[in-house]
Amino acid sequence: ISFNDFNYRYCPFLNVQKISKEFIKEQSNYVETIKFFIYRGYYLYLLINPKYIFNYNMEKDWRHDLFIYGYDDENQLFHIADNFTGKYEQDVCSYDELEKAIENLPCDKEGYLGFNGCIELLSLNKDIIYIEPFYEKNLLRLRDALSNYLLRRGAWNDSCPEMRVE
Repeated sequence: ISFNDFNYRYCPFLNVQKISKEFIKEQSNYVETIKFFIYRGYYLYLLINPKYIFNYNMEKDWRHDLFIYGYDDENQLFHIADNFTGKYEQDVCSYDELEKAIENLPCDKEGYLGFNGCIELLSLNKDIIYIEPFYEKNLLRLRDALSNYLLRRGAWNDSCPEMRVE
């Protein structure tokens, strides 16, 4: 098991694309762009300054990654997921909170986790020819990796006990 076993960017089930935050700002604004991509079937993964989102209860400027999977125009809310209280969970933040959290990310934090000033668009890879061989060979590893992540366990794999790293 290596680092790449847990890196979503190498997961054959996902298509990962990047779009520059600078490009987004030249064309539109973050709220409308995020809604545009969600409407077209993408999830978004990006860096924010959690100080500006109430759910994080943070008083200082920082950087953190956030997953966005939906929106509610009537209430002007984004559906978000993260580790807010010690476990991965779903919640909401206002359009305004998210806009401020993106805008106020310190410039020197843009490279964190390889984002490099971009927002990532995630979608399901529906090309079964590419996925099937991986799926058959690595089903247990995938199950264990997701389970361990969600339960906040170490980065080991129950299907390969000789390779555990706690």
